[in-house]
Amino acid sequence: MRTLPVTAACLLALAAALVACGGPPPAPAGGPQRLAVLALHNPAGLANQEVDYVGELVRGAALALPPQRFGVLTRENLLALLGPDRDLADCTGDCEIETARRVGADLVVTGEVVRFGAGLRVVLKLHDARTAALVATERASAHTVEGLERPVEAAGRRLFARLGAPSDARPAPVDPGRYVRIEPGEFMAGSPPGEPGREAHEARARVRIERPFLIKATEVTQAEWQQVFDTRPARFAGCGDDCPVEQVSWFDAVAWLNATSAAEGRTACYATSGCTGTPGAGDYLCARVRSVPRCDGFRLPSRAEWAYAARAGATGALPTGALTVRGRYDAPALDPLAWYGGNSGTDDPAGAPCPGAGAAQPAPRCGPHAVGRKAPNAWGLYDVLGNVAEWTETGTGGGASGVRWYRGGSWRSPAVQVRLAAVAQAAPTLRDAAVGFRPVRSLP
Repeated sequence: MRTLPVTAACLLALAAALVACGGPPPAPAGGPQRLAVLALHNPAGLANQEVDYVGELVRGAALALPPQRFGVLTRENLLALLGPDRDLADCTGDCEIETARRVGADLVVTGEVVRFGAGLRVVLKLHDARTAALVATERASAHTVEGLERPVEAAGRRLFARLGAPSDARPAPVDPGRYVRIEPGEFMAGSPPGEPGREAHEARARVRIERPFLIKATEVTQAEWQQVFDTRPARFAGCGDDCPVEQVSWFDAVAWLNATSAAEGRTACYATSGCTGTPGAGDYLCARVRSVPRCDGFRLPSRAEWAYAARAGATGALPTGALTVRGRYDAPALDPLAWYGGNSGTDDPAGAPCPGAGAAQPAPRCGPHAVGRKAPNAWGLYDVLGNVAEWTETGTGGGASGVRWYRGGSWRSPAVQVRLAAVAQAAPTLRDAAVGFRPVRSLP
């Protein structure tokens, strides 16, 4: 008779315990943590064997974890434990967390395969099943299913390295040219009463995004600006090519977006008239700018699109949850996520005086930093909070007399202005060392 592997025997024992006791057995004191690895969801529409193949790559990374520390439960294991009447095909979000809890898992890996332009992207999320807290998220991209092998294996190693397991993975450099596909959906805009810094105009409202769009993973960098225009508008030019471009007006951003659309053979998203000066030179101005409907080129996000993408499903003040403010420039929850007035110190001699200099911010000079150096949100967007604030398309008036909203806070902002619900407005002629932009592109 064939002997079952130790892992399979343990899983059958766990199943028996569930049947006999009506619930998951307690983890042995000091024993391994239970890690549930769920099958990937398949918005990309891959064949079943293809998405199973990608899932096996993630499972392989999990099974490489030290067995004395982690016991791995797969989606198939869960089906055996929960019974044949339990359909997990449409189980997402809270359902996945609850499923993991029902079988006594301490940690759960969820994910999906999506289309990204002409390629594929795998999104992996690691949650603490007990608290539902997001521990880590990783992504892998390739043009084909076969090409996903190494990227997914590396993403799995990086994901599990967050558990303190040995890993030879190195942090991958952030590609500032990468775009993230955002699917349609609903979210709750605004902020609840009692959120630190809440303004009266942040009333809560349910908003639906009707069409998918691509949004840049980072803010537009100084190098990316100079690939289009032979100007260098940044006040902090010494910060480097990978730092966000700033001191660009709303009109400057429109010019860059239209020029980038033209370079790719796409329809411009803005019809401009009466424009004078040179984009990025401090004198560029248009008498009128009109949005072009159904364009396939690059544009600024609407105020709602920005919030939807920045939140990435989060409902609190930050992508990671609540914001506790200990002082005007002192909010520890922001440190992993954002460059703001409490942590944006720099050794750049051209830096500006730090607005929050003191115990919480000992550096005398502050400024923006290279993009992608803080943790991304759950959808892979960097610096949605802090570094530089970002122009949106939303506003009033088509010329210089109107106003436009910008969002996200900046390197010099106090903590309460670096929230997902926070908004500010200015004339489209504003050029400020704390304001840049992030493009989007509509999809069919």
